[in-house]
This record gives sequence, structure tokens and C-alpha cells, in this order.
Amino acid sequence: MMRGGRLRTRVTIQQIVEGAPSPLNETAKTWATWREAYADVQFPRGREVPGENQAFIVNTVVCTFRFFEVRGLSETMRIVIDGTPYDIRAIRPGLDRRDATIVECTTDQRR
Repeated sequence: MMRGGRLRTRVTIQQIVEGAPSPLNETAKTWATWREAYADVQFPRGREVPGENQAFIVNTVVCTFRFFEVRGLSETMRIVIDGTPYDIRAIRPGLDRRDATIVECTTDQRR
């Protein structure tokens, strides 16, 4: 059973939406809100990855949602927490496989 008291952070889940084609026949892609939900958000680790001219900081976030709130979630979407977008890397069922969904996300920032 999922404990509601742990779901303290309101996050926004976004998906890519294609707009009308431009005069050059290119479709504009933007992010639109798919759903807002409460989650248990944990920041378990971060690491620094050396780049060509700069180092990247890759932060990992693990969000636990109620299953029914994120039914239909896919890895092509992203999660926004406090204005910071995180790419979804993995979606897996909770330990009891019935009422929770665990989503692992990452973001990279130039240093």
C-alpha cells in the first residue's frame, strides 16, 4: 500500500507536441503538460562527466507515483521538478507491482 504522506512534491509531466508546419515545411516541436501529479522525489546521486571543453554534471532523480496517476507514461516524456526538466530513463513497477510506479530521470548541466 502506497503511503500518501510521502507524496509531497508536485511534479509536471510533459510530452512532445508537434505544431503546424512552417513555411519551410518543418514541424515545430514543443513540450506540453500531459499531467500533474504528486510524487515521492529522491535525489540519490549525481556525477561529473568530463566533456570536450567543459564538464557535465549528471543528476539522477527517482520519483515514485501512484500507479493510476501515471498510467500511460512513456520514456519519450519528461518530468519537471521546480522548473528543472528531467529526461525519463526508466519506468518500472513498484515493489508490490500494484499501486506504485517508479520513474528514474536524469538531467545534465554544463559546468
